Amino acid sequence: MRRPKVFSLLIFFSPSFSNHISRFPFFSSAFAPFVYRQLRQQHHSSSTTTTFGMSSTTSKSTTTNAAAAAAATIISTTTTVTKPRILCLHGKYQSGAIFSNKIAGARRKLERRYDLDFLDGPLRLPSLMNGNDTTTTTTTTNNNINTRITTTTTMQEAADEPAYFAWWQKDEETGQHILVQEGMEYVLQYLEKQQQQRPYDAVIGFSQGGVVATALCCSGRVPSLKAVVTAGSPMVEEAFVVADALARKTGSTQQQQQQQQQQGSNVPKLHMAGESDAMIPVSSTQALCDRGGNGRLIRHDQGHLFPTRSIRVQAVLDFLEDALSSCPNKVENTTDIEK
Repeated sequence: MRRPKVFSLLIFFSPSFSNHISRFPFFSSAFAPFVYRQLRQQHHSSSTTTTFGMSSTTSKSTTTNAAAAAAATIISTTTTVTKPRILCLHGKYQSGAIFSNKIAGARRKLERRYDLDFLDGPLRLPSLMNGNDTTTTTTTTNNNINTRITTTTTMQEAADEPAYFAWWQKDEETGQHILVQEGMEYVLQYLEKQQQQRPYDAVIGFSQGGVVATALCCSGRVPSLKAVVTAGSPMVEEAFVVADALARKTGSTQQQQQQQQQQGSNVPKLHMAGESDAMIPVSSTQALCDRGGNGRLIRHDQGHLFPTRSIRVQAVLDFLEDALSSCPNKVENTTDIEK
């Protein structure tokens, strides 16, 4: 009697082979059609076996079911890939949606490798348009420094314009940054909540959002972070004062707090600064790079924006790939000039 070919397939569909082959989605998806063709042919041949070969038919049927189950297991593993997760923080007078649209070219390339989430700031800002309709006034009070911020928005502006947000405000009379602690705690609470579900691996921030990302990372309160990327971000000392205070709120010993903050400083950071930026001078971003630790500064010839040209997006992709695939080590800050 002819020896069934199905036994040669058992080698491929043993549990150990199934475990190994599931690591190779391309091979699995390419091999599955061949598997089913072979199984169908052998199932057909087994149905014509005489009564004398009944025990062989039963064995083939059992083997076919086991092989089909193994094939199904192989195919199902191709849909469980999880991308690293990145939180994106916009600049002042933007929103998550606005920031996402402004960096559309870079975002599309980043999304091929990472899951991006765009968070809105906690402070709603007044409209950029001038209107003379009925107005509504909102007052925000910072109890820590007894400062009040009053914003007036017309009804027409609220209907026609997108919402604008910020992470904190600046008192135009004194030049003092206010509501910094509230803004930082808002982001920290969001990040810590995600730690219990699906933590973020990196943070990308533009302008004010880049300061939030750098300072919070240096607090050591978000241990899942492996990289920070900023663009057009200034040095804001108040943000680091708040970060130090947040580090002390953990209830740890002073030595533990220092170790925690050192780990945050050791996280690799990429800062981009525009030589034509009329709002944030390169020197201010350089100061942020120095204060944050383990930083690299890239200077480009554009203005106040998150660069979306291919060469700079590739630099961001390369940086993230290196940072997220290795443990951060303390290195000296460096500066690159890219035109």
